Amino acid sequence: MKISDSLKEDIADAPNWFHQAIEAKLEQKKYAFNGHEVAYQKWDIDDEEQLTVLIHGTGAHSKWFKDAVLGVIESEGMLKRKIFLVGHSLGGHLAAYIASEMPELVSGLIIIDSPIRPPDYDYDKHISSGPLRPIKYYSSKREILSRFRLMPPQECKNDWYLRFIAEFSIKETSDGWRWKFDDRLFRSLKRLDGYGFSFSCPALFISGSDSLLLGSKIMKYMQSAFSEIMEFKVIKDAAHHVLVDKPLELAELINMELKKWN
Repeated sequence: MKISDSLKEDIADAPNWFHQAIEAKLEQKKYAFNGHEVAYQKWDIDDEEQLTVLIHGTGAHSKWFKDAVLGVIESEGMLKRKIFLVGHSLGGHLAAYIASEMPELVSGLIIIDSPIRPPDYDYDKHISSGPLRPIKYYSSKREILSRFRLMPPQECKNDWYLRFIAEFSIKETSDGWRWKFDDRLFRSLKRLDGYGFSFSCPALFISGSDSLLLGSKIMKYMQSAFSEIMEFKVIKDAAHHVLVDKPLELAELINMELKKWN
């Protein structure tokens, strides 16, 4: 990953579609929820009859964040539209939870490489791989950028994409440069022990061909439990972070599915 004082120079080799995408007009907005601010981005969707909500991974838990997502949708006056949820990793858990708890709200569900475990899964034997580590402070922006890694660890050929993500994953404080995430998150949240996902809307599960989920007991459970209502598709040469590995292929697959459902 190329690192200098100029993000523009570091991502100069990114394809044209990427530069067009990051320059697209959107609104940066915040929604007040339980004394906190939920930040989200809104594209020009005021005239659309349907709404697609993209939910990123980490940073929240379905028991806590469900109402925040619904609050954002309500604040935009879009509860009466056809709503489709697309979630990656922990965001996929959240999307599936909302679709299970409020089936009348969700018209379609896309889960990207999220391990949905059976209700009787023994979390006492679970080896946590939570991506958050105790916050450290770095003396310079270049130093902290050089420490940026995908979690869970994986290779990624799109260095320009990693550099762009890293730029917006950090902030400068009086103590130095640090990551934006809350390192207390996974110590304070509880899992959905014993919860059985029961969504009934059309659904698609997308995984990368190099994902650790493929061939696992968890994947076999998901295919057994949800095959009647959920399709399973694999994107070649992608691991857990499908969005970064194969962004165009993922976008095409999502758009094809949404068009079919609509």
